[in-house]
Amino acid sequence: MSRHQTEDDIIASILAGKPERFADLINKYKQNVYGILIGMGASHEDAQDTAQEAFIKAYRKLSSHEKGKSFAAWLYTIVVRTYRDRFKRKAFMLIELDTEQMIEEDTPELIYLKAESKEAIQRLVGELPDVQRLVLLLRYTEELTYEEMCEVTGLSVHQVKNALYRGKKALKYRIEQKGASSYVCGMHQSGTYGTINDH
Repeated sequence: MSRHQTEDDIIASILAGKPERFADLINKYKQNVYGILIGMGASHEDAQDTAQEAFIKAYRKLSSHEKGKSFAAWLYTIVVRTYRDRFKRKAFMLIELDTEQMIEEDTPELIYLKAESKEAIQRLVGELPDVQRLVLLLRYTEELTYEEMCEVTGLSVHQVKNALYRGKKALKYRIEQKGASSYVCGMHQSGTYGTINDH
């Protein structure tokens, strides 16, 4: 994809009779799509199959994409719906929380999310419930807006914020546990345990 070409330009080119240009969009988004599917709980094989099906659907529906709107959000909506349809996922169940608690800030867990590789994030976030995994990945690895996340997930803004709050809280606990485990391993490797036991 040329630096000077926008996604709208490429879509226009495809719709004008150059279907081979869709490969540019696949190459740009295939890793992101795969990461979202793995984050939602798909196996490697299921993620590949679902991604392929989603890209086919996206190609067939390309004329319905609204110019000027986020192609990523539009594509991820198709990906999430395709995954749900394939595996008959149940609707997300959310517990309502006080919206005043849902303030965006650079907490340790969010700094971790922004600093780590997508692979490391996916491993850690993979322990969370479906909806929390999805909104965290969309927000902090794909950097979608709340409105775009609502489009992808089918949830309201309030529900998205609820899921983010719960996901960040659960993630904070896991990061703290990971830090504690690393500290304990370090003590063991340095022989600290032996010193303690000697006394």
